[in-house]
Amino acid sequence: MAMPSLCSSLSVSLSSPSEVEFNNPFSVEVSADTSDIYDVKIYVKNSSDSILSDTEGESWKSSIYYVNDAFPSKTEFNIRVEKFSEDAQICVKLRLSSKRSSSSPTPERCNPLAIIEAQDSEPEEQEQQEEEVSSDADSVQQDSSSSEESQPPQSSEFSEDQANHEQSSESRDSSAKTSPSLPKNKSFPQKNSDSVINSEVISISPPPINSSSAQNSFSYISPQQKTRLIILYLLTFIVLVVVILIMLRKL
Repeated sequence: MAMPSLCSSLSVSLSSPSEVEFNNPFSVEVSADTSDIYDVKIYVKNSSDSILSDTEGESWKSSIYYVNDAFPSKTEFNIRVEKFSEDAQICVKLRLSSKRSSSSPTPERCNPLAIIEAQDSEPEEQEQQEEEVSSDADSVQQDSSSSEESQPPQSSEFSEDQANHEQSSESRDSSAKTSPSLPKNKSFPQKNSDSVINSEVISISPPPINSSSAQNSFSYISPQQKTRLIILYLLTFIVLVVVILIMLRKL
């Protein structure tokens, strides 16, 4: 019967916070003047003695269980409140490890404890999301700028040829507009007008192209050369139409 009195006479101190957040772990410290090995039971309860917490030992378990062989090698323990109460207390008991079945635990040592709601973490999460979105936008912008820089510059051959063709077309149009118009009442022989038309057509139309040689040449034509040929044919066609219209107006 001496062992129960030994446990009962052991003075146990509990250092704990006065206010904790619901469902957030917090630490408490147990102290006692002994070198014997004790099991530790730390728990949060309400006024009806209902257990409201879990205790961390080898894993998180309900605080109704002791953490075996814990004290005095370990004096600091983690607790987590799982149920809310307005009249909570945090308490501790020690039980001699060598006589678990026969020894009585130490008297309950309790401190008042206020449980508050956990702080809202949504603003922080929102800020993190905004930072991630901004970083993603910056990375996309950097990728687009790097891809634009990596593209080779366009060849200036096509632009120069197109400019030359446009200049030649403008010069032909200006020459056609500035040419003196013939009087409408004055008639000319049909033979002369036909010869003029034929001479104009002959001088402007491109030379005939052999079909076999054209097929062979087209097989080796690059895309830029094809574009040049198309532009040349279009300009030739436009010039022919303009010349024909001018000659018709002269008739």
